[in-house]
Amino acid sequence: MNKRFGAVLALVLVSVLLFGACGRPVSQPPESKSGKVPVGWLVADRLTVQEGGSNFYSTVDLNAELLTLDADLDSTIQAASDDIVLLALGDATGYLSIRLGNLRVGNGTPGSAQDGEDFYCEGKSEFDGAARFDGTTALNDDVTVAEAIVYTAGTVTPVQGGVTLVADLTFYYVISGGAYSMTLGTSGAVDGQMLILYGRDANNVTINDINLLSSSGGALTLGQYDIATFIYIGGSVNTWAEISLIADS
Repeated sequence: MNKRFGAVLALVLVSVLLFGACGRPVSQPPESKSGKVPVGWLVADRLTVQEGGSNFYSTVDLNAELLTLDADLDSTIQAASDDIVLLALGDATGYLSIRLGNLRVGNGTPGSAQDGEDFYCEGKSEFDGAARFDGTTALNDDVTVAEAIVYTAGTVTPVQGGVTLVADLTFYYVISGGAYSMTLGTSGAVDGQMLILYGRDANNVTINDINLLSSSGGALTLGQYDIATFIYIGGSVNTWAEISLIADS
């Protein structure tokens, strides 16, 4: 092999290494005014990273490998198997936050307009653990309860001169040190709200005939171990209607 042929062969090899099949350098990145190295030149026709952002003109195939999101490499996304995508956050206190906008599951249309920080699920929702709803909850269809419904217990203590109960719970123990009275308040009550009172102490407590629709047509007496159940009727009626009174004796 003469010197001229060797030089030509070396030039061809260098050209292949530098320019590759796409006709542009693959061993040297293009110049960047920002001083950062764009990576779009690494994968032709797949990924373009420009100054100021990333533009995906086609697909990015991770081939079931991890996509690492944070600096310590422990928050990742991975398609571990076909059609199953796993998101792992590196710590139990980590969270996925949607700072603006809403989250939808399915292609249905929400019954209420989403206006920020809202969630809509077209299909079924299952909660294996505890679920807490701080706001008003509307149930627009039949509800099946597989376990017991447990009411948070409150207390009301009638005193000399009476007391007004503004009920924000369903179940109350009536604790009284004497034969005192109480009134059922209507402030904040909503149509269909239920109220259950249980007489705990050995005193008769009078539920005044104010905002009250009772079976006797007047005031109601709640003795020890008695249970009185009411339902609120709003509008112009604005009253607590007695549903039942279970007396211990």
